[in-house]
Amino acid sequence: MPPPLSVLPGEDVDEGRPKERETEEEGERGKNESSKLAGKQMPKLSDKKLCADSECSYPILIARALQDYYPGDCRFIPIRQGQLVYVYAMLKDRGNLFWAGSVQDAYYGQQEARIGHFPSSIVEETHALMPATTEVKTTKWDFYCY
Repeated sequence: MPPPLSVLPGEDVDEGRPKERETEEEGERGKNESSKLAGKQMPKLSDKKLCADSECSYPILIARALQDYYPGDCRFIPIRQGQLVYVYAMLKDRGNLFWAGSVQDAYYGQQEARIGHFPSSIVEETHALMPATTEVKTTKWDFYCY
């Protein structure tokens, strides 16, 4: 039987062995990697939204972008003129100038579509799909940036 390892006070132990201490460089790299994974809570654009259902999981309408839109922050999605946008929610009250949706085109067809906000004034409705009659409270996740 091997003799027990001696551990100094304050030293970490992993399965009976002292843990290897990470170098300063490894520690910094770990901090940088974890901060890339962390998100950021952004201010709410509105407290309520109109959707087709209580989970805002069905598109309300399809719209076509009239112009390019370059987002000011991560709550918004970039849109190019002519792209189709599936609209899932229309913000109410102070945020009524913004809708939430996802862009659909050949580029985005190969990856998961991201839902984000955009000004309703940059699109025109092309197909009504479902009425937006369900009022839903927005949550912090509606305005969370990953």
